[in-house]
Amino acid sequence: MKKLMILMTLMWCFGTVLSAQNLFDQAKAQVEEQSDPEAVVIMKKVKAKYEAFSTMEVEFKLKMEGEVEDEFKGKVYIEGDKYNLGMESQDIICDGETIWFHLKDNNEVQINNNDPEQVELTPAGMVKIYEQDMIYIMVGEAKENDRLVHKLEFKPKDRDSEYSKLRVSIDKKTNEVSKIIAFGKDATRYILNFENITTNHTLPEDIFTFDASKYPNIHIEELRIDD
Repeated sequence: MKKLMILMTLMWCFGTVLSAQNLFDQAKAQVEEQSDPEAVVIMKKVKAKYEAFSTMEVEFKLKMEGEVEDEFKGKVYIEGDKYNLGMESQDIICDGETIWFHLKDNNEVQINNNDPEQVELTPAGMVKIYEQDMIYIMVGEAKENDRLVHKLEFKPKDRDSEYSKLRVSIDKKTNEVSKIIAFGKDATRYILNFENITTNHTLPEDIFTFDASKYPNIHIEELRIDD
């Protein structure tokens, strides 16, 4: 389950860019005043790029380096606050109100309320992190996978943050996020690469819900709490 939380955190570092309608509107003065002006200009271009996308389909690779090493591949579909993140052994699906954690190897699904206060798990929450809790600077330029990228570094102001910093690569030509590296305080690095991005196509509505009837004898762990 910890790996799920890590992956969700990293994915929404990226997913935020799609749904960041107020990225530079709320807490704008605070963030821009403390951040590198050059980095602010770049992030505004990224914001403008992704605001034009109504939906996204992204293939990704995640590599963990440190005491525990592992690699994941998967695909995520995003539309507003809804998402479907699929991997070989587990899926995370959210319709904006409910979130399903499908543990394929265990034939189990855990159902929870999508709590907006869990800032690391939602696009809106990640917007809040960018707006209020991170300062970012321009590190430089580099060539990655045959393309030139801007390299930005995000540092949390909260000393209790799980990460010491995030490094984000942004394609200079397209203004798209291509890679995120998160440095954990436990000396683990999480390297997330994005590939084969498809945008603005119609997604089936049922892609953002979990149908337990498709999985015979699945164990359902109902963890939702009624208000």
